[in-house]
Amino acid sequence: MVPTADKTEPERLLPLAQITEEKTEVLPKEDLQFMTNLKTETVEKIPTDENSFIAPETNKVQTQPETIPADKIIPSTRVYNFNIRVAAFRNKEQAENLRPRLESSGFRTLLVTEKDKKGNWYFVHVLLRGNEIRLQEAQNSFKKFGIRDSIVKEQKEVK
Repeated sequence: MVPTADKTEPERLLPLAQITEEKTEVLPKEDLQFMTNLKTETVEKIPTDENSFIAPETNKVQTQPETIPADKIIPSTRVYNFNIRVAAFRNKEQAENLRPRLESSGFRTLLVTEKDKKGNWYFVHVLLRGNEIRLQEAQNSFKKFGIRDSIVKEQKEVK
């Protein structure tokens, strides 16, 4: 048994001149801070110590901002091993090109490969030993390599 065909007339297309295009608003650069947002989500998982503080408005752990004057920063005597993710690439060659540039400036690097449904990701990590001030200095020096955002993946205190 064959179902009867619905004999409705197809919808006619409008001429191109009658179609009004909707203009989509382009987000400003300040709203496109995906990596910065990831960094703040990662920071929330780090336990509080004397160099972190809880913001009263959000009740979330935040690290010291870059704009604090140098005379107000209390140097930490604690030393940490930091594992900092500085870049992510789909192409291994791009990751391999960044590593020697970082290493020529004195950073120790590590290439981490992770597989997902669409293929491999190649993450460039910087291994750093020091306090939070040294971490801030390193993150500021990454800017000369075109790295705007970095994520602290691991922070272990050296005993």
